[in-house]
Amino acid sequence: MNRRGFVKAGISAGTAGLLSSLLMGRNLETARAESLSVPARPAGGVIRLNANENPLGIAPSARKAILDGIGEVNRYPFAAAGKFQKQLAEHHGVDEECITLGCGSAEILQIVTQAYATRGALILMADPTFESLVDYARPFPARLQKVPLRSDHSHDIPKMRDLADKHPGPVLVYICNPNNPTGTITDCPEIEEWIKAAPADVTFFIDEAYYQFVKDPRYFSFVDRAAKTDNVIVAHTFSKVYAMAGMRQGYSISTPKITSRLADYATGNAVNHLAVVAASASLRDTDFLKESLAANGVSRNILLGTLGWLKIEHLPTEANFVMFRLKGGIVEFNKRMADENILVGRPFPPMEDHCRITLGLESEMDTFCAKLRDFREKGWV
Repeated sequence: MNRRGFVKAGISAGTAGLLSSLLMGRNLETARAESLSVPARPAGGVIRLNANENPLGIAPSARKAILDGIGEVNRYPFAAAGKFQKQLAEHHGVDEECITLGCGSAEILQIVTQAYATRGALILMADPTFESLVDYARPFPARLQKVPLRSDHSHDIPKMRDLADKHPGPVLVYICNPNNPTGTITDCPEIEEWIKAAPADVTFFIDEAYYQFVKDPRYFSFVDRAAKTDNVIVAHTFSKVYAMAGMRQGYSISTPKITSRLADYATGNAVNHLAVVAASASLRDTDFLKESLAANGVSRNILLGTLGWLKIEHLPTEANFVMFRLKGGIVEFNKRMADENILVGRPFPPMEDHCRITLGLESEMDTFCAKLRDFREKGWV
């Protein structure tokens, strides 16, 4: 497999300095270390490809914002949060009253679930999809129903729509798009058609955690509709493309009417001052965004090239991870990779004959792919 071909295919979004470094033969990981004085991943140790984290680490601008902001951590984050809320509103072209800040998008998922999991309500979600909603809904009286993905691993909108139409009470429809763990997208015009036709008591909760990675022309964000329609909520996070998974900063966009409803279930002081200033700096750092997407593209090409060479079936991905089919089950594959100091995705029923792999650093993908080829020689994949 021609590695230089992989690199050239994956760097179209990269910054000029990193681009020149790549073409001179240095990989993106080394180029970043040289250009930003950030150390590359040390040799050895555990390779973590199991949690859809961004392996680059936070942006240098975010690091600086954290250091500059330490002097304010003895104060409540009201002022910084207010400025950040205004920044997000301007970034998306919506009113400030449309923004709800959360401790990661996890808190957004929690408060939306609590706000809409009322007695007599139905919660619809795909199977498989991001499973936290199940945990958040468990203590509440709403009925939760999972709908298997279609054969192309998109949400089965017709089936979900039929179930919603037949339900006599309010409905919350959770759509993770791109979907986790499959990395696939659901056609956005199909979702939009349903939103336009749905009655007022059907609320659409669209989780766009991976939207920055998407290149498929069928995809678009529902932010604009969420800011204008009283039955659409969109969740975003800084955990993925901005590499802030450990800092927990997320937000939702909805009409002021919905925002007011969510506020009844939100923790008023949940936002962290340092997370807010880091996220604010990251949002302005377009160079880091390009770099993050470029790194993801390079690693994606390395992995897909190896899967193709080994003739291993995989799902089309529009995220920072890839799901591929295993010869055996995920539990045994997970254990064998762990024995090689590589952590891979957990089981995702009912797709337990698949493995979800996070796109790590270039060197990490090289190591994983080498082990994958070794496993083929042993007859394990």
